[in-house]
Formats: sequence, structure tokens, C-alpha cells
Amino acid sequence: MTDIIPSMQQLKTFRAAANCLSFKQTADELNLTASAVSHQIKSLEELLGVTLFTRSTRNLSLTSAGKEYLALIDEVLHLLIKGNRQFVHRHIQKTFTITCLGSIAEQFVIPYMGKVQAEFPEVKFQVDTETRHLNFTEENIDIGIRVGSGEWPGLKAEHLINTWILPACTRDYIKANPVSTASDFLNNTLIDIHDDLRGWKLWAKHQGLEDFSPQNVLILTEPGAAIRATEQGLGVLMAHIPLVTQQLNTGKLVVPIKKVVESDMAAYIVYRPELEHDEVLLGVKELIFNVVKNYPAPPPD
Repeated sequence: MTDIIPSMQQLKTFRAAANCLSFKQTADELNLTASAVSHQIKSLEELLGVTLFTRSTRNLSLTSAGKEYLALIDEVLHLLIKGNRQFVHRHIQKTFTITCLGSIAEQFVIPYMGKVQAEFPEVKFQVDTETRHLNFTEENIDIGIRVGSGEWPGLKAEHLINTWILPACTRDYIKANPVSTASDFLNNTLIDIHDDLRGWKLWAKHQGLEDFSPQNVLILTEPGAAIRATEQGLGVLMAHIPLVTQQLNTGKLVVPIKKVVESDMAAYIVYRPELEHDEVLLGVKELIFNVVKNYPAPPPD
């Protein structure tokens, strides 16, 4: 026996007519003529070999078979709509967002994106180099690279790479404010991401300065903002490598005294705990770790 499969248009028309019990109202709802509605219902009945409606001059009502068929069609259409929604959700292009400073992105992320794009061709990747710390949940961030102590509320952090510190500024700034020893920095505007000048004090201690109390200080707790202020010539930054590697390589910033000290901070991969086993996140995380493990530590001076 050949399977009997009505058209979707026939089913939609039957369902609408069964709910309002008026061919004219059904026609208005579906933007059809009343005769077209009547013809579709009749062709459906002929296809099924069952009378679905009892017709009279003024009334239209469902037969017992019609009521049974309406329940069946409601169930089928509900399952179809639900299944279609789930199918689209599974196969629609997913967006995966990575956030980090531009200098980090250029070293550890962007040159290698082709590998994860090839592994996950159905995913749209985007890299957000916003300097402020983004709210991962509110702004749909999947993974990020941050520099700090490794503690950010609501995020899981995995150690990525140690960082190193050294003074950095623009060539014009140091030309106008020359230094030859570490103590000369006390006469300049010093920029740090710690309000207690932890970076500067750690570096100065390694240069033999136990008492380091500069007069002119600019504190910018977000590394990106501190780097921008330094690029604008506002002072000398206690900069973190690899955060300023790009600026040093391009000459935007220079190192007035080439003394490198290992920092008490590090770079971390961070993400929302609920994404810990996400297939794409695991792929991106593995890529970044593989890139970073070959990153050379700057030699101490």
C-alpha cells in the first residue's frame, strides 16, 4: 500500500478550518479564497478516504474522524516545529568569542586561527581586543587571556605563561626626561597597574633600591589602558612582557634601562566553568597552550 502523505498546505488549511469552523474565516486567515479552502479540504478528504467535516448551509462541524485527525495533526506539527527548532539550533553557525589584549592576540591567537577554523568550520570565530575586562556572561565571551594573580570571580583560570617586567616609554618621552640609573626614574611620572606600585618596587628592588617612593604616579589598573597612556607619552610604564612585545618590536615603546625582572603576575586562560568541556573551547585552549610553550623567556640582564 502506498503511503498517504498530505501536503503541508492541506494540513495547515485543515487545522485552521478545524479550529475556527468557518471556511470563510480560514480563507481570511490564510490569505486564500473560500473556494480554495473548500477545494483543499475536499482533496484532503478524498486522499484520506474519510469525511472530516459535516457541512450544512450555515454550519461547519468536525466529524468524529475529523476530531481524531485534528488531534493527530496537532501532535505531528508540534513535533515537527520542536524538532525543526532543535535541528536549526544544532546546525546554525555558532559564534565563539576570544578576548585578550591586541598584543596578546597578535602573538598567540590570530596567526594560528586558521588551525581552529579548519577543525571547526561550522563555527564563526571572533577576537575581541577590548582593553577593559569584559563580563563573560553578559557579553557572550567564551574564552580569554588575562594577566593577574589568577583569581577572577565567576571564571575558571589556568596558568598560561609567566610574565616579566621592565620599564618602557616613548622615545620622545625619554629624550625629554633622560635616565641613566634606576634612581633617575624617581624624577619622572611612573605608570603602574598596581595602586601600591608593586611592579615598580619589585623592579627597583632588583636594581638595589629598597626605598622607592616616586612623587609623580599614574595608576591604571587595566593593562590595556596603561599601555595606551604610555604610548601617548604620559610617563614610564612598568611594562609586562609579553603584553608590550608588539610595541617594543614596532618601536612604539623603547626600554630606557634594559633590566628584565620576572614578575609576580602571570598570564592565564580564563573561561566560564560551565564551558569547561565545550569541544570548541577545548580546541582553542589546546592551540594556545601549544603556541605559548614555545615562547622564549627573555634572558635576565
